[in-house]
Amino acid sequence: MSETLIRQLASGSSAESTAELEATLHELDIAFRIQNQRLELVAPLELLDETRLLASISDAARHLITRFGVEWQIGSTNTALMARTKDAHFNGSVCVAEQQTAGKGRRGRSWVSPFARNIYVSFGWCILRQNMAEALSLYIGMNLVDCLREAGLEDVGMKWPNDIIAGEGKLAGILIELELVASTAYVVAGIGVNLSKESVLREGVEQSVSAVTDQVNLGRNALCALIIERMVISMQEVTQQRIAEKIAQWTSYDRYSGEEVVVLVGEEQVVGINRGIDEGGNLLLDSGGKVRAFGSGEVSLRKVASKR
Repeated sequence: MSETLIRQLASGSSAESTAELEATLHELDIAFRIQNQRLELVAPLELLDETRLLASISDAARHLITRFGVEWQIGSTNTALMARTKDAHFNGSVCVAEQQTAGKGRRGRSWVSPFARNIYVSFGWCILRQNMAEALSLYIGMNLVDCLREAGLEDVGMKWPNDIIAGEGKLAGILIELELVASTAYVVAGIGVNLSKESVLREGVEQSVSAVTDQVNLGRNALCALIIERMVISMQEVTQQRIAEKIAQWTSYDRYSGEEVVVLVGEEQVVGINRGIDEGGNLLLDSGGKVRAFGSGEVSLRKVASKR
């Protein structure tokens, strides 16, 4: 009942005000007003439309999708797809959500996923284990940056290994999860993109964040369709050579190339100059004249604050 009424309100109509509906809107952080016992939304709300999304994707990309669904509310899009690795339709599956109640970030962190504000989408596909699975987050991230640049964002790049940065704030993140069976890697790539940063900041996120709407006025359905288009094509093209060719272009995506950064390895902090990545996608850090390589599963990267 609540979903039907919220869809009605999102379309611009009003609805009879009830305690249940008001409570649901409060829970979802949707502003509303009441006039003559009729409830309406304060600001427009663009809900994701499965039919509209699929219609906006090219035939070439749409034919690669084996299963597609838009969830109203889900724990985690990644978790949902990881549970389907044995499914015959896993390869080419896409899961999109209006809201995640247990969104997942890298290294066990949570991903703030307010209702109907941003983009939360995961992709499932199969690759050969030798196809540089450890560099997939860079490959996916660089393709996402390409997509965002094509959408009109100019000041956007990556922070190794999986953060998309616009300006000085985090715009998007990527979470790669794998299940290895014999020679096959069952891969789930989750992407979260901030379309609006206000709702994220209200959740108490401490780090600097940015949003697509800081630069371009692009709706959720339009942005989601662009991402799905780019990602399913990119995943279909995954080979060891293709990944190697992509990450060889890393310098033009790296937001902190040549800058002083700190690498956090457990309790250890290693300060040095970011020298890019090696052929396997590992971070190269020049610390005291010695270049060390760090794998993405081991560490976190931070930019050293400017000295004044």
